[in-house]
Amino acid sequence: MDKVLVFSPCYSERFAYVLECFSRILELDFCYTNSFEDFKNAEDIVRINYSKVQFDNVLQISPIDLLFEHDVNLQTIECKEWNKLPCFFITNFDNEIPFDIFAATFYLTTRYEEYTATKKDEHGRFCCEDSVAYQNKFLHRPIVDLWAFELLKRIKPDHEIKREFGFLPTIDVDTFYKYRRKGILGSLFLLVKSLLEKDFKGITERLDVILGKQKDPYFNFEQIVDLHREFDFTPLFFFHMGGNGRFDKKMLFPTKSKSYKRIIYKISKISNVGLHLSYKAAFSLKRIRKEKYNLEKIIRHPISKNRFHFLRFRLPESYQLLIENGIKEDYSMLYANEIGFRAGTSFPYMYFDLQKNRKLPLKIYPTAMMDATLLRKKNEGFEDLSILTTSMLNDVKYTKGCFVTLFHNEHLVKEEILYFYKSLLKQVNNTI
Repeated sequence: MDKVLVFSPCYSERFAYVLECFSRILELDFCYTNSFEDFKNAEDIVRINYSKVQFDNVLQISPIDLLFEHDVNLQTIECKEWNKLPCFFITNFDNEIPFDIFAATFYLTTRYEEYTATKKDEHGRFCCEDSVAYQNKFLHRPIVDLWAFELLKRIKPDHEIKREFGFLPTIDVDTFYKYRRKGILGSLFLLVKSLLEKDFKGITERLDVILGKQKDPYFNFEQIVDLHREFDFTPLFFFHMGGNGRFDKKMLFPTKSKSYKRIIYKISKISNVGLHLSYKAAFSLKRIRKEKYNLEKIIRHPISKNRFHFLRFRLPESYQLLIENGIKEDYSMLYANEIGFRAGTSFPYMYFDLQKNRKLPLKIYPTAMMDATLLRKKNEGFEDLSILTTSMLNDVKYTKGCFVTLFHNEHLVKEEILYFYKSLLKQVNNTI
């Protein structure tokens, strides 16, 4: 791997972490030196001057203090445009790189702003509307990756990145059943409710499922697997193992269902399986341990992947709990009410805990879009959402990143969502 030598008088874990990020995105080895003489004399390799010291004929990035601090402070963010890309932490517009690209990358990927936020939504989550990406209208772009490619044009424009664009479809299973396992009283209540709403089709379907005349519509896993096979994809399934609750599954004793266990085990043999931690588990070591054990017992091997239900997590507490329970990968990095790149990147990256000020053994897989978000925004029109999705896909293809999607088995029975998803799979398949 070709080297890029980066000079800085100072070194920190934060700085090392950012250099690793750029090494991964650009397939170059970003190395550090604090030796003035070594850097000045290394004329045979690509160099970047990350300091206020002046070097002739060397690309300079003027640093702010962020990467060399040890605490977390509220940052003042002012966005400007550079090469048709938004940027912040502006330092010197006379430079080819007029902002601290390393500090800005660190700020977004570590979710720095979530550590300083005091406002939470009704589920205890960081509010999308308070993010710098949302407020400055670049949430729909993998801005960190695009910055990196602009940097590449200036340091090694002929460099060829060998990896391919990646696509990872994921399926969240919140519930197996639309009508079954509601209990006698629950089923009677829902029947009366449908009758009052004059939902006669729903009444007929419910009775047919309860009487065993047809399969429950949410028990559609064979169809989901077949759909992905049609486009040569293998989805990653996340199974909910928590109990009943207002924001969890509305079923009686779901984990006692033999059909439930049988299909999970069957899917685990042909696809990757992860844990879909319940609403209450986000802040509970005991619940995470129990739910992880329940799923491992069914599939008969260890679980290393997770996605939080309702995308309900809080930094750094929730990630620390995952690490304590042996989870190696998390797929919760997206917003519930907006599609886009919450961490500014499409590339999987290692979690950096700002409280401990170091990288920890948890890989974060940013997810670009969720079907529940599409349903909330369908008044904008699925055609416009398709155009936005295509634009996001094009950015990820350009940077050869990884486009991760989140759809639910229960939503794939909705005609508009199934049509949208099939179109997306076809679009991705035609370009790989």
